[in-house]
Amino acid sequence: MLNDDFLILPGVKNTVGKLSALARTWLVFCAVFGVAEILCFSHDYPTVGIICGILSSFLLNLELSVLSILIIWCHEVLLLKRGYGFTRFFSYLSTLFATVYPVCSTYTIFTGKPLLLNYGLLPFISCILILFIHLINLPNMEAASRRLKIRLGVFPVFLLLIFLFDQPGLLLLSVIGKLALILLLAQPLRQLANIAPRVISMPEKESADE
Repeated sequence: MLNDDFLILPGVKNTVGKLSALARTWLVFCAVFGVAEILCFSHDYPTVGIICGILSSFLLNLELSVLSILIIWCHEVLLLKRGYGFTRFFSYLSTLFATVYPVCSTYTIFTGKPLLLNYGLLPFISCILILFIHLINLPNMEAASRRLKIRLGVFPVFLLLIFLFDQPGLLLLSVIGKLALILLLAQPLRQLANIAPRVISMPEKESADE
């Protein structure tokens, strides 16, 4: 059975670094397609606008999934004492919801039928869980700068609002949120991409979860 140290194996660390870089790239393309959607609709190219909107939404869904996976790794490897046991559980739960949502969305696009009832609530629940995980673990983030803590606390709120506004009539607000998300997460994701492959040890863990 694998122990916790498998999280700092070279292959795992390099994968985390590559996922961080990929997430940063997806942020940019998500915003670009969002801007293109608005421009196409305003210049009477509705078909192209719809395609750009679908691509932007799909990338946003994938972005939430990848961020949730990265949060699991960061929770275990970067937090003091590896964080709290119950927030670790919530990180897995958030990843489950964030991963199921794009599957349900894709299924609905191609079939016109929902795969799960009320699946549209999944990204909202995931974002709320991410925010909760961050706030509870602030005492375990003493090494992080105040700016980084603020960015990590604000981004799930922005993500939640983007999902809320990602619909006809509110697209401009959604695109503004996607652009702001780049400003919030580009630097932390770049730092994670650089730091992850260099981690050489796991933090000490308490004998019992708090």
